[in-house]
Amino acid sequence: MFGNIKQKVGQTGRDALQKTKNLVEENRINGLISEKESAEAILLRELGGAYYDKYSSSPSEIMEPEFAKLVQEISTVKAEIQIHKGQINKIRNIVICDACGIELPYDSLFCRKCGQKIVKSEIADEAAVLDAYGSRHWSVASSIQFNPRL
Repeated sequence: MFGNIKQKVGQTGRDALQKTKNLVEENRINGLISEKESAEAILLRELGGAYYDKYSSSPSEIMEPEFAKLVQEISTVKAEIQIHKGQINKIRNIVICDACGIELPYDSLFCRKCGQKIVKSEIADEAAVLDAYGSRHWSVASSIQFNPRL
């Protein structure tokens, strides 16, 4: 009778040990999967960026329609980002040197870092900024939807 209990306790211990080993191995493999998924996401982002860089200045007629639309939407979003950065700079009363990117007081005539003459451009006119990105680009404000899960 005690021998049978001893065997059952021993088997239960071995089963628990095996389950623990399996769980550790599963977690290790899930970590590898997560790393590979992150690497894939980075590569896809780089691929998209490379495609955009290559075709953003090309006529949309040479691209497949779904790619042309995405390139146009990205260009519009980039223009809108520039509008918002300009609004922040205006609030902060600064200008950015076009040559070296340093922040300068708004009343600067020349860059204190590189000597470039400072050209002040008003970014208040959103249409002008959007036009600077090309007439083939359209606003995506209506297609952007709030997603609370992001």
